[in-house]
Amino acid sequence: MSESADTLNLSHSPFTALDQPDRGIGVFASVEGSSGRVTLHRSLSSGSSLYYTITPLGELICGTRVTALRRAGVALEEDRQRLPEFFVYCFVCPPATLFKDVQLLVMDEELIFEEQSGTWRIVQRSILELPVLRPISNTDFAAESAAVLKAAMGELGALDARTAVLLSGGVDSSVLSCLALRQGYSHSTFGTSYPFERPEADIEAAYASSAAAELGVHHEHYIPTVPRYLAGLIEAIAATETPLHGLQTVLLNCLFRDGIPDAARLIVIGDGADAVFGNSMHKRVFDAGTPLPLERLVNNRVVLKMLWRSGTGVGGRLADAMAARRSLMYTTDDPRHLIWSDQRFGDLDWTCSYFGVDSRRCSLSRCDVVARYPDESLINCFLLLNLLGDVDALQTMWGRLTHATGRAGYYPFSHPSVFRAATSTPWSERVGLETKHQLRKAGRLLGVPEFILTRPKAHFGIAPDRWAARDGVLEPLVKLAAPVVGEKTIRQVQVSDEGRSRIYWNLLNYAIWRRIFIDGESPESLIEELQEGLPARGRHR
Repeated sequence: MSESADTLNLSHSPFTALDQPDRGIGVFASVEGSSGRVTLHRSLSSGSSLYYTITPLGELICGTRVTALRRAGVALEEDRQRLPEFFVYCFVCPPATLFKDVQLLVMDEELIFEEQSGTWRIVQRSILELPVLRPISNTDFAAESAAVLKAAMGELGALDARTAVLLSGGVDSSVLSCLALRQGYSHSTFGTSYPFERPEADIEAAYASSAAAELGVHHEHYIPTVPRYLAGLIEAIAATETPLHGLQTVLLNCLFRDGIPDAARLIVIGDGADAVFGNSMHKRVFDAGTPLPLERLVNNRVVLKMLWRSGTGVGGRLADAMAARRSLMYTTDDPRHLIWSDQRFGDLDWTCSYFGVDSRRCSLSRCDVVARYPDESLINCFLLLNLLGDVDALQTMWGRLTHATGRAGYYPFSHPSVFRAATSTPWSERVGLETKHQLRKAGRLLGVPEFILTRPKAHFGIAPDRWAARDGVLEPLVKLAAPVVGEKTIRQVQVSDEGRSRIYWNLLNYAIWRRIFIDGESPESLIEELQEGLPARGRHR
């Protein structure tokens, strides 16, 4: 079988494709005629998913959607040992999933299965490899980055109304928008914001509109109503088949369904640049291993306060480097090591207490990622954990949202040629001076306005006090979640504290996910239940 079907069932009889209503992009399942071996592959930038499981009867069943596995006879159960990690990090790293005995292909992974003694087994596994770092001399890394990004976007051909480009106004999306314009793109860019954010605090709308004005492109900014956002959360969980990583994913679901014209069949998304070009955590690790000016004075509180107030960022950088250095003194099997704080959102102490586990149980899939790369440098382990964790989770999740509307998502920063060029660039060139240093330089070569490249980074999040308070905007979801996790538990974490508020978000998401995929309730019935709990004037809006 050359291209992925929705479900592939391999038992001891000849394999049968059960159904294939929507094929994934960049995921493949094939059977070798002579040996009967099965190969599963997922490309680096696919944004698609491929699940697989070996049943108690020894059958190998795979599919692009986990619900297809259920139709093939797989009983879906939650994997409770993975829940502590989900509550702390908001997702688990592939191949792990929240479904017991169901795994997910990792980015750029290839598996070969063979039937042995009446059951299927993995006999060969190929995983993502990082290229060797190149010497600094004789390479114009910025020009190379610009060239490979141009080529990655160029593979799309002429960009017309069938293409939608997401623009947040940050460096990454602005670089892609500039490249789209070079290819003749003359249609709107798109963005979205929270309906419960204060207008004066809506930094994404401000960044996007200012970038669009400077780039000379028409920008359409979509803001759903609060009732639409709440229903969109249920829709997004149903489409992604997983509890949602963050609040922004709901916005994208609403944008894809309601804010982008039907004519657009491809959505260009700027996720992934931080991982390969160098993010703030990579910079902390790099700085922790690099002698810094005035470092000996960092323990002098008076000097540190003066540096902090100087507005240069030196004081904060020194403090971060010293804190990181202390954390890096531990081994990576120690939960106090810096690597386990990366991408941590939920309250660790609350989670350990609630599930009755120690902190090591909250990073099982992350330990598996690091264990697959025993010979990589520490900073590369941070990159791999970021790429095969957060980036993989988001791109797969958002890819499923595009598929749910009959579209495909495209992630140029995860293109293999971009990946190779960026990750073979020495770390001193990536984060020695600033995060994504070479990407910013490439942006200048591509014509991105300077103020976009140098203005403060915006994370496009939203403060917990806008959504996590009791009787706040998410309150109608409490009724849906309470039968699964208990109202008392929910009320304990309806606070503005960042760590506890993420637990609140995760409780709501987990409960809805469980009702749909474990208990078998329909998303439509949950949306109807939600609507019944809304004030009359807020229904069906």
